[in-house]
Amino acid sequence: MVNKKLDEKYPEPAGLVKRILEISNVQYASDDDVEHVVKSVIIENEKAVADYQVGNGNVVGFLIGMVQKELKGKGNPQLVREKLLERIQK
Repeated sequence: MVNKKLDEKYPEPAGLVKRILEISNVQYASDDDVEHVVKSVIIENEKAVADYQVGNGNVVGFLIGMVQKELKGKGNPQLVREKLLERIQK
């Protein structure tokens, strides 16, 4: 986490810890939302999926990025990767 000068705003440890927890508490998209967006990204990026299927593993990062873009960064990274690979390895 980048130092946002929180230690100056919250000189007492309890206030600082509470604020750090508020900042780092991320609400992820639901599994259903992730599944829906993964399907959509795969359909919209057929070339990238085809590239992956012939051995270009680098496109996985691109596809994950596209899913995260659609989810506005709210996708659980592990879940997004898992769902994506599950679908494109079929």
